[in-house]
Amino acid sequence: MQTELLCIQARSILDFSAAYDVVDSTTGEKAGALKRKGLKSILRDAWIIMDADDREYAQWRAACRPNAVASL
Repeated sequence: MQTELLCIQARSILDFSAAYDVVDSTTGEKAGALKRKGLKSILRDAWIIMDADDREYAQWRAACRPNAVASL
């Protein structure tokens, strides 16, 4: 049996600096948020991890993707 614990919901349909709310599926309360760092994310993924009050908690950056330039 599987139980959904968290749900990720987009704040808007089109947004270059996309933001997503992380919601507790059992209570419906916002647990935090993830936000993509716009132009800095073109060549490599960069995200801001936020708490339930949208205060920055941490940042996450992926290693450089050499194929990203070719796919633009």
